[in-house]
Amino acid sequence: MITHHFSDGLYAKEANFAAGAAILKHTHDFSHLSILAKGKVAVMKGEEIEVIEAPACIEIKAVLTHG
Repeated sequence: MITHHFSDGLYAKEANFAAGAAILKHTHDFSHLSILAKGKVAVMKGEEIEVIEAPACIEIKAVLTHG
């Protein structure tokens, strides 16, 4: 489920994923942050996989393939 949040020129996208769900690899032409509020995630950044446990703020640099 995706929920969009807007406030005074700020935007945040809230996403909830079931355990075991996979996100397709993709890129953006801008850097962005993802907040992991609960659980654990394996994030592919380029050729590396990083396992991250909540709570965490995940930085994704522009044009880096990730998923």
